[in-house]
Amino acid sequence: MLGGGNFKTMNNVLPGSYYNVVSAKNVSAGLSHRGIVALPITLDWGQENKVFKVSAESFDDEAMQLLGYKSDSPKLAAFREIFRNSRLIYCYRPVKNGVKAANDLAEALYPGGRGNDIKISVSANVDDPKKFDVVTIMDGTTMDTQTVAKADELKENAYVSFKKIETLEAVAAKALTGGTNGDAITGEEEQDFLNAIESYSFNALCCTSTDPTVQKLYLAFTKRMRNEVGLKFQTVIHKMENADFEGVVSTWNDVETVDGKAVSITNDGDGNPTQQITDLGSNAIVYYTAGAIGGCDINSSNTNRTYDGELQVITKETQKELEQAIKAGKFMFHNVDDEVRVLTDINTFVSFKEDKNEDFQSNQTIRVLDQDAIETALLFNNKYLGKVLNDQSGRISFWNDLVSLANEFATLGAIEDFDSANITVERGAGKKTVIATKLLKPVNCMEQLYTTVTVQ
Repeated sequence: MLGGGNFKTMNNVLPGSYYNVVSAKNVSAGLSHRGIVALPITLDWGQENKVFKVSAESFDDEAMQLLGYKSDSPKLAAFREIFRNSRLIYCYRPVKNGVKAANDLAEALYPGGRGNDIKISVSANVDDPKKFDVVTIMDGTTMDTQTVAKADELKENAYVSFKKIETLEAVAAKALTGGTNGDAITGEEEQDFLNAIESYSFNALCCTSTDPTVQKLYLAFTKRMRNEVGLKFQTVIHKMENADFEGVVSTWNDVETVDGKAVSITNDGDGNPTQQITDLGSNAIVYYTAGAIGGCDINSSNTNRTYDGELQVITKETQKELEQAIKAGKFMFHNVDDEVRVLTDINTFVSFKEDKNEDFQSNQTIRVLDQDAIETALLFNNKYLGKVLNDQSGRISFWNDLVSLANEFATLGAIEDFDSANITVERGAGKKTVIATKLLKPVNCMEQLYTTVTVQ
């Protein structure tokens, strides 16, 4: 991994790009695609204790084999909430002492209770009585059929691996049994996830735990990755007190639950609302928010975004309470007529000071600065690191590329009042060191209108 993150002095050891962002004193693109969310999630099926991808594009087709259920299942409400605004999930299924379901013919590919819903049937082939049709069934639906003469000809499919048995015999659909999800997930498994996701690039990290100890793990991880490693993302957490960091977005609205399980309202094929009970808790708004944070463009804001998910968001706060929530850095939803909308697109940073002012509480500002850091690092690491001489012509080339990048941001409306003189590239104290400085003025969407009417 290349070096990155903030710097205090120019004494870093690893090659890479190091990036500081500060407020200006006394001042009251062919870009990387956004929309990537990372999260750990408890499931009944799927690869365990490793990162795997689930994309919005292939979700309908791959949900069954990747996650064990059809894409419209209440079991997968979290994925649908994220995919409202993001395109890719780096998913991690923590499993502790889980057991694979099995029978004397096959074993489930993954541990978990969902394996108990798999059945295997063996019947004589109609065209060739010397052969057998071996069928893998899930919820009464055929998932795989193999026609073989001997058991050792059977191949692993997306649901089971077959056992080595001497002979095949016809048998009615026989269920796999004994599959379990394992023990409750603790901070240790959460830390395993954070260790695994460290080498990936994403825009939003979703903390699904309400345990304050686990939430502190995510806060520490986010600070380290943003400030020391240089990986720019924001973490969405539910009701975390005193985070006070631009890299953490804390949601505060609960959702309606029944016996502790979030209620989902979806439409059936005829457009009629259908209530389902999910496996999510009262903190389930984190999934939608993580998708919105991760998928929002650098020239856009989530402020006033209409909630278009399937959960029932609780919005009981008064205007005064909403004002206090903003001051405390809480990401809130509220009612506007008959719609639930995002109040304002902010993070938890509240300890404003001269070199880091209230601008840093705006998530739109953070997205602009983060994207600039990402693109600058990609540019330097891919084109210049170890390839271009640190002489005047090399630095001019780098300066030209940085100016072009900034112009892309300006074209998108992400920054304003940009002038090429706002960027300088110089040689540092060492022969290998390059010092780049930028003056950027991020643009934010309109949020407040003050109108004066003069009557004559």
